[in-house]
Amino acid sequence: MFSKVLNAPAHRTHGFMGVCDFVGGLIAGISGLLVGHPIDTVKVNQQVYTSGLKQTIQTIFLNHGLKGFYSGMAVPLLSSGAMQSIYFGVYGTTMDALIQHRKRKQEKMDLISHTSHQDENYEELLEKAKHRAAYNRIKPKLKFDGDLKATYSDCFIAGTTAGFFRLISSCPVEVIKTRLQSQKDKIIYKGPYDCVKHILATQGVRGLFVGGVPLCGRAYGLGLYAVFYEYLKVNTPISNIGVRLFVAGGTAGLLQWWAVIPLDVLKARMQADDPENPKYKGVIDCVKKMYLTEGWKSFFRGIVPLSIRAFPVNGATFLAYETVFRLCKKYETSFGGTPKNDHNDDIFVIDVDKYCHCSAQSMWW
Repeated sequence: MFSKVLNAPAHRTHGFMGVCDFVGGLIAGISGLLVGHPIDTVKVNQQVYTSGLKQTIQTIFLNHGLKGFYSGMAVPLLSSGAMQSIYFGVYGTTMDALIQHRKRKQEKMDLISHTSHQDENYEELLEKAKHRAAYNRIKPKLKFDGDLKATYSDCFIAGTTAGFFRLISSCPVEVIKTRLQSQKDKIIYKGPYDCVKHILATQGVRGLFVGGVPLCGRAYGLGLYAVFYEYLKVNTPISNIGVRLFVAGGTAGLLQWWAVIPLDVLKARMQADDPENPKYKGVIDCVKKMYLTEGWKSFFRGIVPLSIRAFPVNGATFLAYETVFRLCKKYETSFGGTPKNDHNDDIFVIDVDKYCHCSAQSMWW
């Protein structure tokens, strides 16, 4: 499972490409937020107040007007770029580490395999080969050519790792956003600053991390997110590369949200809970009470607005990321990088020398 290789070399120029990961993620995060925040507000209210989609939209509009759909947007606007920057940056760094680890392991195995046929004392030769001169004499005889390809397991591990760091760092932002979005007919918080003051005064710093367990539990979804996207961006039968990346990103986002929506509902319920008169004592208590009082369907509340939001937001996110990454890569030499002669330089190409490049033959199951 996850062990099939992909078709593009995973070699990347270290250092500068890490900067491109972070810059691309920054722009991508802001782009996604601007596209999807109003629908996210509807989703959160539907999850918290258990009303239907039409009723939720009407309630928000009647109580707060159009600006109600942008409640709680200030903090995510300032932080969403940073959150996506963390995701893409850690993703790239983890991918590099996985590739380099397997490369060193493969080189060692091939070296041992070769020397063991020449001399039984291959461990001694291996020790000598650690010196560059000795290794260079032996390397031309080895099967391994140094051009390892990424696997879907690399994508999943890197995506899950990056997702964990992104989610744990975004928990305070999610708490503030959810509290502001879920204000119904009674205004408790005047804005983000007032919300933070109130939380710290009543719950302390711990209050900013309420719902952190189900939130961080969504990390595996971001691992699937990476796998889905890397497969779809190459195998979606659309000739226009910009449209293809948008569709691949949107579909990947939709699929990963469907996989984690019960955790998202739990997160919203716990974060919107009244701290002075809490309804839920913890994650397990929240699960029990929701199931006993509302049934299993309650864990999928908000799936319609979530689905409507997920496609354009994630499509815009990946299209923005790929565009910025390509521009960043184009000017790599201006910052001391190594110029490349990519044969696909006329399109968006993070998959030419970076991460996973999938094919119809390389399925991961």
